[in-house]
Amino acid sequence: SDGIAVASVNYRLSPKVNFPAYLEDAAAAVAWVRAHIAEHGGDPARVFIAGHSAGGWLTLMLAMDARWLKPHGLTPDSFAGYIPLSGQTMTHYTVRKERDIGRFTITADEAAPVFHVRKETPPMLVLYADDDMAARAEENAYFVAVMKGVGNPSVAGLLVRDRTHGSIAGHMAEAGDPARQAVLEFIAAPAKFLAKQPKATAAP
Repeated sequence: SDGIAVASVNYRLSPKVNFPAYLEDAAAAVAWVRAHIAEHGGDPARVFIAGHSAGGWLTLMLAMDARWLKPHGLTPDSFAGYIPLSGQTMTHYTVRKERDIGRFTITADEAAPVFHVRKETPPMLVLYADDDMAARAEENAYFVAVMKGVGNPSVAGLLVRDRTHGSIAGHMAEAGDPARQAVLEFIAAPAKFLAKQPKATAAP
């Protein structure tokens, strides 16, 4: 209804496959969309990558670690922006489980978006809920804070009030939803949206 085409993609799941198979699938999917979106009336230069929960983690990893898009002749900058929604910014607990690491043994290795923090990235809007999963809001706020700490001007974080891990995504279908409005503004003009955001962020 807002004039945005959405390509909903899938990927293989753990435990049938292990890291990084699902990340490779995500990279292949977005590369296909970029290559074929013009056939459906879209602009390859205006493709944004977004995802919720595990999809948020995949979104962050594609934005932060260039090696996953490289086999497709692409870089993170090949896309107009990234919109992770309640994604994990530490090593995903599914990856930890595959490695026999406890769910709440916090790990930040190559499978963690925060491991790849740097000053220059594509535009990024990081969304998370005030009543998100345990430590999820704090992880996202920390990621945004560290990105801003290294001087990255291309990231903004938004804590959405009165939302849970599930409802932050579910309510985006509603007119006037704050997450929906932020996403629409970000997609319309990433640089303009980022310029209006606070220079620093804090945990809720």
